Amino acid sequence: MKKKITMLSMLLCILLSLPGCGSSKAVVTIKPGIYKYTPLMSSAQGIPLTVQFEDNKAPAKAKYVWTTEHGQFLGDGKLLGKKISIVHEEVLWVADLLEKTKPGIFTVNVTIVDPDTDKSIGNAEIKIELREDGFYYLKK
Repeated sequence: MKKKITMLSMLLCILLSLPGCGSSKAVVTIKPGIYKYTPLMSSAQGIPLTVQFEDNKAPAKAKYVWTTEHGQFLGDGKLLGKKISIVHEEVLWVADLLEKTKPGIFTVNVTIVDPDTDKSIGNAEIKIELREDGFYYLKK
């Protein structure tokens, strides 16, 4: 009986170590293009945010689902909302001037999804702080 349990344990370990098996997710971070922003800046429409993979290899096919607690995402000159799904790693976060946002810290998240299986293959978040001076600061 012990031999069967040992054999099954070894088989399970081998199967979980095969590529595509187990629950390993990509290690990703969000890299901001700037660390300080205000809507009054003429030099920046918003904060560029880019998904960066630890191994510097983005999947050939992926869907990037971005969400924000405050502000919105901007694309092609249009406000896209607080939750968007796109096929490229970069997005532009902008302050929503119609939103009554009080100073404080909030989160922007991205989940990378395999479009064939609709399963998450990685995620990351970044914190943004709105201060009394009206500037948004990205937390390092």
